[in-house]
Amino acid sequence: MFEDHASGDNPGPQGDPQLGGIQPGEHCGFATLEALDDWFDGYHEALEALGFMIARYSVPLQLVRYGKQQVVFHRGDLFPVEYMTLT
Repeated sequence: MFEDHASGDNPGPQGDPQLGGIQPGEHCGFATLEALDDWFDGYHEALEALGFMIARYSVPLQLVRYGKQQVVFHRGDLFPVEYMTLT
């Protein structure tokens, strides 16, 4: 999955010119469920079989940097407000 999701239409934080990398303490995520769904298109069943879960955070906007498709944010001491399955 790294090769599929680190280049082309799915640049990782290091390859996303809007992010310019990921800093210590930052975590990757998505601004919307639709963006997450698009990113992992074609991998839903495999991820579900492996127990993949989605954690939704409520993050203050000043802690978020927006990239081409992903966001990175400082999670700090924030806890997920919800867990859900991919499907």
